[in-house]
Amino acid sequence: MLKNIGFQLCKGEIMDFIKKHIEGIALFTLLLLCYVLFFYKMGNYPLIDVDETRYIAIARDMLNANDWMTLKLNNEFFFEKPPLFFWLVNLSFLTFGQISEAVARFPIALCSTFAVFLMYFSGKTIVSKKYGMLSALILATGFEYMALTRIAILDMVLTVAITTSVLLGLMTFFAKENHKKFLWWGFYTFSALAVLAKGIPGFVIPFGTLFFSYLISGKIKEIFKPIYCLPGLILFFLITLPWHIAMMQIHGDLFYKEYVLKHHLARFVDSKDLGRKEPWFFYIIVFLVGFLPWTISLVSMFIDKTKSFFNKAKEYFSKTKYSQLQYKWDALDNKSKFLSLNVISFFFIFLFFSSASTKLPTYILPAFVPASFLLANYWHGFLYKEENSNKIVTSTIILHSIFIIAAIAALFCPMFLPSEILVEINKFRAPVVILFTIVPMIAIFSAILKQKTLTFFSHIALMAGIMIICASYVFNFMCSFGQNDLIRYAQKAKSEKVKLATFDFGRRYSIMYYYEGIIDFQTENDIKWLNEYTTKNPNAYIVVKLKNMQDLDKEFKYKTIETGKKYCLIKKK
Repeated sequence: MLKNIGFQLCKGEIMDFIKKHIEGIALFTLLLLCYVLFFYKMGNYPLIDVDETRYIAIARDMLNANDWMTLKLNNEFFFEKPPLFFWLVNLSFLTFGQISEAVARFPIALCSTFAVFLMYFSGKTIVSKKYGMLSALILATGFEYMALTRIAILDMVLTVAITTSVLLGLMTFFAKENHKKFLWWGFYTFSALAVLAKGIPGFVIPFGTLFFSYLISGKIKEIFKPIYCLPGLILFFLITLPWHIAMMQIHGDLFYKEYVLKHHLARFVDSKDLGRKEPWFFYIIVFLVGFLPWTISLVSMFIDKTKSFFNKAKEYFSKTKYSQLQYKWDALDNKSKFLSLNVISFFFIFLFFSSASTKLPTYILPAFVPASFLLANYWHGFLYKEENSNKIVTSTIILHSIFIIAAIAALFCPMFLPSEILVEINKFRAPVVILFTIVPMIAIFSAILKQKTLTFFSHIALMAGIMIICASYVFNFMCSFGQNDLIRYAQKAKSEKVKLATFDFGRRYSIMYYYEGIIDFQTENDIKWLNEYTTKNPNAYIVVKLKNMQDLDKEFKYKTIETGKKYCLIKKK
């Protein structure tokens, strides 16, 4: 009996401690999850071709040359992107005092973590702590968001800058009058940083989202108040113009034609020369895959809410004149307003990128933020209000059944895969089978038994497990299809201090990054060039694809230095 009383007292003290420090526990939990998802073993695998290797090479060369203005790739001008990403990477190099894979990825992981906490505090301030936490957890565990956090490319920096700008702008709907000007100035500032991250989307998305948000709310005049827009525009131009003006002065028409016309306007209007043209529905597919494990519950929410939304909208606008919009808007509670604003934000981002001629899977990442806010409300209803129960249960069963099928497929993959691939896959096949069996079974049974919190956190556990496996094995596996050959050859040529060239395949910048020098890329099958090059540089190493070696045998005398899985290292006899 005394033992039971002691247990109850201890339990009561623990509960009191949790209630007293709930905010700190929530923040620590979020920080721990961000560490596992974004930072854990971030330096465990090489920089990945093509974009990560070339961007970090640009940053490193900028630092070594002490030229923070002009971007160069392989000693050639690189006018595709603005400089913010490269500045952040170099600040990381300077802070840690070394150049490495982990240090290069650190600012991206830090930006991602910042966005997750911004989600939490925004949701908490406008709606509730629980809603803010759900929003942050959903964003952090979206598959594409996690994956891009671990690869040092520009899209995460752009996403975080856009997200911050848009959220500061949306907060103006809920702030006290004397605080609004600071939010507006922050909106302009982060929009400017987004421009320095990747150009046109940096101002079109924030300004477009806020314009339509204020237009639909009937408060469009507020955007143009001098106290908001004049200091805001000054901040915007003070941040964006100096680098652009300096580059125009240094490079003149060359910068204008390459940076402005080709890599900004042409990318949006006509990308046929860039080879990145995709159909209009491209981002629907990308988003559905990238938003896993939340995709099926998002589809369920979309089906459930769409009909209701359009019925209400039809009734709303049929009975409301534009002059009455402000009155109708003010009658909504904060959560309804915030959800409506995120609907506008999501569709504006989606339509903007879908209407662009150039489409890459990474571009749609900013849409994950409003999608996370919207889905968090759907899960909040399931967890705390007895809403959406059957739909969440069904979506959970469907999702995790797919993972169980994947686990079964992993068991039988030795029957179908080539032995050389199977050797690599066997390194992580057992953890994948265990993860894709145990966690989905827990999720399915918890959903059926209405263990709601466990159902939600089983999604989190699954994605945390996937990222641990990816960081430990899968990212290295991705490099085993030839990239490791290039890295090894580059390091060999560097250590022996000989020139290095590639022949008859596209540019792979990992060879340039790990060589730490200028690479002579010959992308065509030009034997004349090869003979002339090796005559001038008789000790040079040449990297050739194994499948092209037969053609080379007939016209070029060489000796093999090393043979890899996909590439061969040779030199002239």
